[in-house]
Amino acid sequence: MALFRTKNQEDDTETVTIPDFVEDKTESKSESVDMSIFKMADDKDLYDEPAAGSDDEYVEVSEGKGNNLLLIILIVLLTICTAAAAFFAYREHNNYVDANTKLSQVLANEDTYKQQIAEKDNLIVSLQQQLDDIKNDDGTTSYYVIDGGMVYRKTPTLNGELTSFNGNDRCATGETLKVYAVIDDNDLANTKWAKLADDVYVCIVYDGEVWAQAQ
Repeated sequence: MALFRTKNQEDDTETVTIPDFVEDKTESKSESVDMSIFKMADDKDLYDEPAAGSDDEYVEVSEGKGNNLLLIILIVLLTICTAAAAFFAYREHNNYVDANTKLSQVLANEDTYKQQIAEKDNLIVSLQQQLDDIKNDDGTTSYYVIDGGMVYRKTPTLNGELTSFNGNDRCATGETLKVYAVIDDNDLANTKWAKLADDVYVCIVYDGEVWAQAQ
C-alpha cells in the first residue's frame, strides 16, 4: 500500500498522508469490518419456500401433481374392481337362483314321474292278472264241498244213472269241484245239480240244504 509524503518548506518537516481507504488501526476490528457477510441466515431464511418460477418450485409442483394423479388412478382402479366384483356377485347370485329353481322343478317332475310309473306298474300287474285269469278261465266256477258223500249221476235227477268222475263214485268233504253250470232239479223244489262234465252231475243243494257252495 503506497504512502504519500509532503515536505514543509518552512520547517523542513515531512508529512505522511494516509489515504482514506487504508484500514484504520485505531478502531476495533468488529466496527471497521462489515461482518454481515459472515452472519448465518436464520431458520426462516434457510427454510423459506423457493422463489416463484425456480426449478425447486417446479419439481415440488410436479411431484405433487404426480402424487395426485397416482391417487386418482388408484381410486379409479379400486372403483372398477369393486364394480366388477359386485357385478360378478350379482350374476352368480342370479345363476344360483336359476339353478335352484330348475332343481326344484326337476325334483317336482321326478316325483310326478315316479307316481306315474307306479300307477303304470300297478296297471300292468292288474292287466297281467286279468290276462292270466282269461288264460286260465275254462268257464267253470269253483265249489267247495261242505258235506260230502254225494254220488255222480249222468242226468240231473235223483233217478239218474250212476257214474264215476276222476276215478271216484262220490264227492268227499273238503273237495273242490269245477262246475260248468248249476241246474235246477225239475222234480224237486229247492234242489240244484252241478254239471262237472258231459253226462256227469252231482247234487249240491237238496231240498234247501247246501252240500257245496261257490268259493
